Amino acid sequence: MIRIAITGPEATGKSTLAKALAAFFNTAWCPEYSREYFEGKSYKYDLNDVVAINREQLVRINNLNNRYIDNKVLFFDTEAIVNRIWSEVKFGFCPDEIMETANKPAFDLYLLCYPDIEWEEDPLREDEHNRMELFKKYQTLLSTINASVFVVKGAGKERLENVISYISERYPVLQ
Repeated sequence: MIRIAITGPEATGKSTLAKALAAFFNTAWCPEYSREYFEGKSYKYDLNDVVAINREQLVRINNLNNRYIDNKVLFFDTEAIVNRIWSEVKFGFCPDEIMETANKPAFDLYLLCYPDIEWEEDPLREDEHNRMELFKKYQTLLSTINASVFVVKGAGKERLENVISYISERYPVLQ
């Protein structure tokens, strides 16, 4: 099974891309848990919330892996690297529990979303003006852990077609 994570700064189309790729490749995908976590709650949060989100996201990733073991490919909207960078940027510190899950590549491919699409206002988003700085943090971390990365660029249909083309060429078994 090929496991592909979609990662990067907020408001770069991760969820839209994960859903579209799963539809195109006729497979399952794991949504970002933090949206569900904050649903109906105050958006005031602390580091314990990020740890709880990371923990549950990992449970859901494992559940999807186990449930769809016969699928050729699965897609994952966010993962531990998002939580590591979120912790470091927001709180200046990343707890060991998150560090342990974000210090080695856990997926066959990381699709790193470039911040070249327009910012969409959302109550859960905070860093409209720092997306490029955050993108560079993702690039550096993914390089440090020797992850296989494809940078996702373009808008709309072009963005999706670029990714589908890359995945199809890299993994001919999916065609």
